[in-house]
This record gives sequence, C-alpha cells and structure tokens, in this order.
Amino acid sequence: MIPKLSYQTRLYFHGLMAAGLSGGANAITVLIVDPVKFNVQDWAGLRSLLIAVVISAVVGFATYLKAHPLPDPQKDSDAPRSAQIKIAEIKAAMSGTADGSV
Repeated sequence: MIPKLSYQTRLYFHGLMAAGLSGGANAITVLIVDPVKFNVQDWAGLRSLLIAVVISAVVGFATYLKAHPLPDPQKDSDAPRSAQIKIAEIKAAMSGTADGSV
C-alpha cells in the first residue's frame, strides 16, 4: 500500500522530477554541439551521450536541492487543513446546520 503524500511533498517531488528531466534534456544539446563524439550510431557515442545525460540530470537535481531543501516533516502536513474541516463539521453538527455556517 502506497502512503498518501501531502500536497507539499508531492509538489516537491514534481519539482525534483522536472529538474532531472530538464537536466537530461539539456544534455541532448551535446548532439548538436559535437555530433561526431556524441552519436547514437555506435556504442561509444551512445555511451558518451548517456554519461552526459546522467551528469546533466545530477546537476539539475543538485541545483533544485540547493534552491529547495528537503521539506520539513513537521511543517509538511495537511493536518491543519484537515483539523479546520473537522472543526467546521463539529460546529455544524452542534448548531444543527449541515453546511457548517453559523
């Protein structure tokens, strides 16, 4: 069973994934810069291209992590919003209204 992640954690992982994809996509430009060395026709060129993609993705990850450190587990929670909803439900039940308005 996959645990439910909070919105902030999901947003963080989406940003991290986007940084990796952007870094990998940037490495494709080496095909344009040096198509003789970084080509997909032979194994040596493909290997060089894959190394460039991995290194560029790692740099993208590191840059993202520098700008956005790991989320704080104490602050990375939907608990305050959930508590507000529960309080509104309790108030609605006590006042006799179904929509939570007082």
